[in-house]
Amino acid sequence: MEVRQLNTLIRAAQFQSFSKAAESLGYSQSAVTVQIKALEEELGVRLFDRMGKRVILTAQGQCFLEYANSILDAIHNACLLYTSDAADEEDSVDLGGRRIIKKKKNSADKHQGPHDVHVSCNEMILS
Repeated sequence: MEVRQLNTLIRAAQFQSFSKAAESLGYSQSAVTVQIKALEEELGVRLFDRMGKRVILTAQGQCFLEYANSILDAIHNACLLYTSDAADEEDSVDLGGRRIIKKKKNSADKHQGPHDVHVSCNEMILS
């Protein structure tokens, strides 16, 4: 399960359309379909009823939407803790669609391990 799939689920539910969700996220409609199908397969439930171009959340989809929103809220809140640390960054790398920042370790950071990293939430899309 990936954060982008959760974002896609939320947008598709919001717009009741895979094509409108795709447009709002800058994806192709087929990319949205693939992400939702992969999520449905992973969870073992149908999340949307497809009615022509319109999609409506199933009961399981509505339940999972609440979890998806909670997960993204938790990620967002965790990221807020580290936004002030961005000025301390030494090196960064993109990993799995997220920018990972390696911070300098200084003597004041004795409680941290040698490989501490923080995730930048610049790409996060919340509804």
